[in-house]
Amino acid sequence: MNKSRILMVTAVLLIVFTGCKKENFSTDSESQVYSEGLSSEDALFLDTIGVENWTLDSILGYRSKPTLKSTSSSLVQDLHLAMLVKATKLFELKQILYPGLGDYKPAHYGIAYSLGQRNCEERLFPEHGNKLHRSYAVFGIDCSGLMISLLRHQGINIANCQVATFEHALREALRQNNAYKNISIEKIENPPITKIENGDFIMWRSHMGIVSVSPNGNKVVFQSNGTGEPVNLEDQQKNWSLVRGVRPIDLNKAIHGKGYWGTGYKILRFKDEGNPDNSRITKYHLFLYRVGGGIDSFWMDGKYSGRTGEYFLEATIQGENVYNPNTGGYSWPMIEGIPIHFSVSSGSLDVPMVLSASTSSGAANKYYWSNNPGTVTIKATMPDGTEHTRTSTFQ
Repeated sequence: MNKSRILMVTAVLLIVFTGCKKENFSTDSESQVYSEGLSSEDALFLDTIGVENWTLDSILGYRSKPTLKSTSSSLVQDLHLAMLVKATKLFELKQILYPGLGDYKPAHYGIAYSLGQRNCEERLFPEHGNKLHRSYAVFGIDCSGLMISLLRHQGINIANCQVATFEHALREALRQNNAYKNISIEKIENPPITKIENGDFIMWRSHMGIVSVSPNGNKVVFQSNGTGEPVNLEDQQKNWSLVRGVRPIDLNKAIHGKGYWGTGYKILRFKDEGNPDNSRITKYHLFLYRVGGGIDSFWMDGKYSGRTGEYFLEATIQGENVYNPNTGGYSWPMIEGIPIHFSVSSGSLDVPMVLSASTSSGAANKYYWSNNPGTVTIKATMPDGTEHTRTSTFQ
């Protein structure tokens, strides 16, 4: 969403929200005891690092096959996918302007920020925050409430908690759940962005979210940002706008923010103790891109017939099948970063060559097929050091 549209929508919101009844609310001693919540300054920082163009395609990838950015087991992958699909669908509600229903039920976009709220499916008054914040009922949620909702939606009955107590509550919920009894929690302090993976929970001093990684490597954090301590009505109205509530923020910008944003975070990661072999590969797929033409593809170990011409080689490695709640079917996620070694027989090429790639095509992969019988061999080196080889015949 471009800046001009945000400015225009903000102006509309100010007009819509002026119908809210104004009273002289105290914002100091009346605030309820609650350790969570952002200051107005921190809330303004998160307002500026939102990612507005994140969709289901951003996490499901090519042909709705989610791209793995980790070596998690299929059980954990399913859990990650289902939670991130749910979070994305909640974010998509930002396209909806819920109408105002009186003085204390204001118009607001999508799932608004509401401190202490755990149920975003009903219009409720915030449970915490100062009196001004608690005086308006919205479809809303806060950051820990969003994580609780996503987990409960997948059958993990985590107790009501805040950022400070989330880790303990999550460990207890997993321990008491038979389906996830072999899932443990790994805690990592201040890892670099390259070590943060899809599905990781990221936690700051008083804020948290869940990481989503796109097929092209972009990383965002699904969270609900806002403040429960608005200093005036205008400040409170920002909690109902497009830049607050459930939405993704740019992970790179978040962990390079000033103060504790850049130094005081930790990662909680699901780890499947019951399935230590997380590198198992079940399928190989080789794509042939014809120069100046369309795409021809075939499964390895098969036979292929095509037109004479120049081609590019591209290989993808696919893991265990996972359930895709968006389509209702199963797919084989692609796994990145596995070294691929191509070799092709002489006779079908102008010049025999040995190629290396990491599940991607490139100019060095170009070869010429003259319709003479030949073979293409692909060798993949797994994370555990084992090698797998497949061969296909051209005829």
